Amino acid sequence: MSFLSLARGDREARDLLQRAIRARYGQRPIAIESVRLSMTARSKGPFGLPAQQTVTAAYVAEGRWRWDQSTKLFGFSLGQSEVAFINDHYYERAKNISHQKDSPETVQAVRRRLWSELAFFLTPLTVLGVTVTTVDDHTFRAVRDLQPSDSATILLGEGDTVSVQTEAYRPTPGRVEPLTISSQGELQMFEGFIVPKRIVYRWGDASAEVFTVIKAEANPTIPVTDFILSVP
Repeated sequence: MSFLSLARGDREARDLLQRAIRARYGQRPIAIESVRLSMTARSKGPFGLPAQQTVTAAYVAEGRWRWDQSTKLFGFSLGQSEVAFINDHYYERAKNISHQKDSPETVQAVRRRLWSELAFFLTPLTVLGVTVTTVDDHTFRAVRDLQPSDSATILLGEGDTVSVQTEAYRPTPGRVEPLTISSQGELQMFEGFIVPKRIVYRWGDASAEVFTVIKAEANPTIPVTDFILSVP
């Protein structure tokens, strides 16, 4: 199988990308322009009691991202938060209060977060306007030509599993930190879309957050208005 790639770059990096795509998608890779995920994770509530997190995430290659997260303990809400990014505008909402944060440093770091999320699905790296370069025998870097600061490092692990590394804006505590997104466990399919059973997020030296994917959609139509959080 040879997946048509319009990305520029050295042969070794393009070969690594092909390997990762074959390992993830087999003979029928999907050209991904948008993704919607539903995920759950365990966390600690008050007094160390087990809480449940639920996340709905949406990504659009044109530069849109949204992440809605809620936490419950024994069915009672412990809070929820929403973040969204569109047209280089970044929004946060918690406790029904919205804020817009558009400093250049924040926007750049949020855009890298979106780019790393898209890179995790691999086929967005094959489009025109992307350059891939080799780092070592198992690692390559992917950069958007029009936004050179949008850089992600992709590492192929055992069985050509994928980890993506970048520096991105972390909503809480509100600063730029190293971020690694990794696949874990077996692959699963949702209506022809293959995704890992678990996606692991690790910020800096913090403990890993392990999310179980319970639903995934490839190329859903997501209204532009979904990415705009009203700000007073």
